[in-house]
Amino acid sequence: MPHAAFDFHRTVEDCKSCFMCRYICTSAHTLNTEKDTPRGRSLLLSMIRRKSLEHNADTAGALYSCCLCAHCRASCVSARDFPAVVIAAREQIAEAGLMPQAMQAARDSLVARDNPYGIAAPDPALQAALADLPRTADTLLLLGPDTRCRYVAGALAAMAVLRKLGLSYTCLAQEPSSAYLLHEIGAAKESALKKEALASAVAASGARRVVCLDPRAYHRMDAETGAAKKQHFLELVAEHLGRLRPVLGDTPFSYHEPDYLARWSDLSEQTAAVLQALGAAYRPPYWKGKASPSLGSVLISLYRPDFTKLLVQAKLEDFAELGVTRVMAATGDDVMILKESAAAKGIACEHIAETVAAAL
Repeated sequence: MPHAAFDFHRTVEDCKSCFMCRYICTSAHTLNTEKDTPRGRSLLLSMIRRKSLEHNADTAGALYSCCLCAHCRASCVSARDFPAVVIAAREQIAEAGLMPQAMQAARDSLVARDNPYGIAAPDPALQAALADLPRTADTLLLLGPDTRCRYVAGALAAMAVLRKLGLSYTCLAQEPSSAYLLHEIGAAKESALKKEALASAVAASGARRVVCLDPRAYHRMDAETGAAKKQHFLELVAEHLGRLRPVLGDTPFSYHEPDYLARWSDLSEQTAAVLQALGAAYRPPYWKGKASPSLGSVLISLYRPDFTKLLVQAKLEDFAELGVTRVMAATGDDVMILKESAAAKGIACEHIAETVAAAL
């Protein structure tokens, strides 16, 4: 369903009287508190608008506990874009100097290091791989801060995939794609500056096509970045299905579909085609009529690790009921969030780029 033009105040006033999405809201369903529903957040924002309340630590906590999973947005019969309300409210909170400390640290690291983790330099293996690439090429592969800093195996695998496909490609030695995380965190000015830096870097690469490994970057990238064409990594792989071998055979496996592919971008069909090509025993994350649960955003994992732990527990219960022994994810953050707990349940977890690289 197309979404109406975004109107902050109208959306707040409409959502504060509506209960319809509370049962599909990730934070409401998991945390079981009214303030963590879209309606509860709208009530707080309406009170602030009417000057009966000011932003404080409690309102900041409610707004930063939203996963931006977009279940509410995808299911709204009135086509209201509540995640846009959350991001706009976070900008207000940041301007008021009330951004939670963990988010301040993430923002400062994103500005200084292009990742939210405080990591100063890429992994040595990744640095060596980047050094071997040409400075300019027809295709620019944007790796994203999650695979550059948290799960380097995913970045190296994606690079191997493009190489095996015979593409002339390059990557950025210093990648400012974290502009999208700055946008989510409510740091609008910093995000705009990083977006300008990314546009300059894309232009300097000479690329006619940008391939995004990070679903968040894929969703938010637009013509202002200067590329003639953009694709998500899985969209590119889907163009070469005939080259994929069913490397997983009869191993029962599933996939965690990230929010920015499942609901923010319409790539579920291409993703499913790739997964089905990897093995006959693929068991989709959509089952029993339920939408694939969210694992939250990287910001949630930094701000509310207790919340993330609950989300992982629910996800693993779903995988256990599906009867799978292997799970893939499309972001390095999700792999790292799932990997240890999944292993304890006898479930292997890897980045989908690793499986695709093995299948070529």
